[in-house]
Amino acid sequence: MGVAASLLGIVIWALHFGLVYGGQALACEVGRPSIVMPLVIGASVVALALLLVLAVVARRSRGGFLGGLAVGIAAFSALAVVWEAAPVLALPAC
Repeated sequence: MGVAASLLGIVIWALHFGLVYGGQALACEVGRPSIVMPLVIGASVVALALLLVLAVVARRSRGGFLGGLAVGIAAFSALAVVWEAAPVLALPAC
């Protein structure tokens, strides 16, 4: 497991972050707030699935320090995905 693979968790989180907040801003701008919740839930499920796969692959690769780092970053990124998606359930979309 290389350095780039170890940082994939952060890349997945960043893509999720951009899609969620960019998608919400765009949906609110065009007057379609009803698509925000499905967008956020769908993007979150995909991001969490990718992070889980990344963690499992990194754990099984016996990558030493970088493998452990990848698992830790994937876990932290999964927590960040849940944290940024949670307000959608409690707050209005726009």
